[in-house]
Amino acid sequence: MKLKKRHIGLGTLGLLLVLCFSTELFSNLWGLLTGNGYIIPNQSSIFSFKVSKMNEGRGDYWLYGQDQNNYYTTLERDHIEPYAYISKDEAESILSFDKTNYNTWWNPQIPCNDILSTYAKKPIGLEFIKCERPKNSQTIARATYRVSGKESEEVERFLIENYRMGKLKWVCCGWETTGKQGGFEHSEFKKIDPYCSATIDMYASGEVESEPTGIKLEFDRSKIDYFTVVVELVIV
Repeated sequence: MKLKKRHIGLGTLGLLLVLCFSTELFSNLWGLLTGNGYIIPNQSSIFSFKVSKMNEGRGDYWLYGQDQNNYYTTLERDHIEPYAYISKDEAESILSFDKTNYNTWWNPQIPCNDILSTYAKKPIGLEFIKCERPKNSQTIARATYRVSGKESEEVERFLIENYRMGKLKWVCCGWETTGKQGGFEHSEFKKIDPYCSATIDMYASGEVESEPTGIKLEFDRSKIDYFTVVVELVIV
């Protein structure tokens, strides 16, 4: 019986050691026992909450922390908790985010959607396909559109007249603006960064499937299935 109790005791001790060294349990217990105002966010746990920055003055409490889901700060508070937090998914979409500077956490952000319809004018026949946020890039959002080859000239004319985009030219194997992108400004863009603006480009491949060779060049743009239009919000 004594041997069994000893094994149970050793097992329990081993489990505690594993929890202490593989989680944040020990550091958080120490903070709760010795810190003045040290807390564990309700959205986190004593096992997963990790301090990013401690207060350097009087009082052993944290200023910034994080876990697998959120970032936290005691320098701001919401209407219920004595701290504020932001999800890591949301933080990832903020270009200037700094986990130890809460002023960067809630800067105005442009929704990733149909940018032309929201902040400018979209020509008839242009279909919105998707919006994405490239990572580690000066591009904040990239909206992709398409238009049928039959309607492509009307859309091209609209983009040239309204956004000063370059005229499409045949280059090698398709149509492109040869670097002469269009663009526009909006007051909402400047809230993100003074140098944020939108660029517009249009292109299409002239390579189409054909028998018996499999691929041929189609010079008649009306016979191309789709032309692509890309609108990007960039900081330059």
